[in-house]
Amino acid sequence: MNIKCTKIVSALFFYLISVGASSDDTVQHVKTLLKEEQYEEAISQLEQLPTEDPLSNPGVLNAVGWAYLKLNNFAKAEENLQASYKLAKELGDKDAVIISSNNLGILSYLKNDLDQAETYFMIGKEKNSQTALTYLGLIENKKKEMHFQEALLTGIESRRKQDFNGAIEHYEKALIIQPNDVAALEFKGYAFLRNGQYERSVETLEKAKSLDPTRKLVHLNLVKVYCLMQSDQGVQRSIQESLLEEKQFIEWYTVDVEFRRMCSESQYIGKLVKKYAHNH
Repeated sequence: MNIKCTKIVSALFFYLISVGASSDDTVQHVKTLLKEEQYEEAISQLEQLPTEDPLSNPGVLNAVGWAYLKLNNFAKAEENLQASYKLAKELGDKDAVIISSNNLGILSYLKNDLDQAETYFMIGKEKNSQTALTYLGLIENKKKEMHFQEALLTGIESRRKQDFNGAIEHYEKALIIQPNDVAALEFKGYAFLRNGQYERSVETLEKAKSLDPTRKLVHLNLVKVYCLMQSDQGVQRSIQESLLEEKQFIEWYTVDVEFRRMCSESQYIGKLVKKYAHNH
């Protein structure tokens, strides 16, 4: 959770603790402990309050739950936050309902239960809670990232199985989510290459190169596809524009069977091979 969100949440539950108990020295002390991130001591102080106080004040329960959350004791955090939420609803305390539901949402978010987190934050969204709105945005982005990774990894698996049509399909799904992801573009360009779709391979790899000229395999795959297109001009241009040493491509040619097979008829590659063979 970023600093801004922490301040928002902290301000809300500190305020709630003080409702109806602003004169209580213990509660004021607890507020200080929470601000100083002394969560174990805060819990100890809160649990020493008279029995009726924590049972009748959702703010105290919320504070205990939040402190446990910060200590990564999610089970105790959920127990207290759920009790706070339930009590706040019974008392008709709308502010307390929003704060406890937001904190339950944060807990669910940290547990990666995004659907449950979204349900809790929708309660706060109805009241225009900034915490809820912020986290709903984070959840949307996190879900997109998860879907992106799933599509990318499925594409890689399809490529391993030599299913290049399937790989392209999944890379395209990933690129709908993140259109300028260089790795996805590189993988898609290679899949087009292996699928015999050379012009689309060049188009995709050139876009990847423009976004990140440092990705070495993008340059290698461009050389391969131009070899297959029988374009020595494209091979030469790709090598020169890569800003890599010619020696790098000869080293690849020596160890990469696919490279040798695809570029065995390239006159330009042949000249480089002879050049470096002569030098050594």
